[in-house]
Amino acid sequence: NRYVLDDTDIVREVLSLMRELLFFPLMDDRGQFTEQYVASEKKNTIDQIRSLKNSPRSYAMARFRDLFYCEEPDYVGLLQGAEERVEAVRADQLIDIWRRMITTAPIHCFYVGGLSVEQLKKCLCDILMPVMAETAREANELLHHCRASRSFGEVRRVEEQGEQGQSHLIMGFRSGITIQSPEYYAMMLCNELLGCSPISRLFVHVREEQSLCYACSSSYREQRGDVIVGCGIRAENKERAERAILSQIEALQNGDFT
Repeated sequence: NRYVLDDTDIVREVLSLMRELLFFPLMDDRGQFTEQYVASEKKNTIDQIRSLKNSPRSYAMARFRDLFYCEEPDYVGLLQGAEERVEAVRADQLIDIWRRMITTAPIHCFYVGGLSVEQLKKCLCDILMPVMAETAREANELLHHCRASRSFGEVRRVEEQGEQGQSHLIMGFRSGITIQSPEYYAMMLCNELLGCSPISRLFVHVREEQSLCYACSSSYREQRGDVIVGCGIRAENKERAERAILSQIEALQNGDFT
């Protein structure tokens, strides 16, 4: 607010806009989301799904996730049958989901700025509490839900042929260590050592020293406890790149780092 030239309270204005978007969306005479907008958002979502195939890297990662998490009960695939599922969504389903969200979902507020906690609390209460009091039907206990991915005893391999010039190798590992695990911070550091920086083992040894890939990095999904390694390669380097990546993971397992 201190950068505004007049007396406009930017924080309250922004919160008021958020309140309108969340609690007073555009509806038709029946109290449903407007069919025109539902159809428009369906089209946008389907276009995003189709655009994955225009980006080999994005498609490879989406395909990997569909395969890696296909047996997880709460995972919704991004490719196979996704367009049909989007088309089948009805406006009355969306309105039910929205009502359930605004009446039962816990609200987290993250704020960075010049207001004190008490000032921000007053703004939130003044603007959000009246409308929340009208819509809230039940109190929900806040649970931080994390579940490690299922473990599989054997390695599953899937290879797809495409016409793109660059191939993509993606490897997934289930650690079982989630954000609730005592080893969580150690796992974050382990992933940093493996493939999250220009001095990581994958970057230095697989990309720079052996020149087996155009890029190579790892990511850690703390909600499920999985580490995913992805790299862009020439097709003929697939087996060598895989062996090199596994060797760097083995080096970490053996404590081969300073």
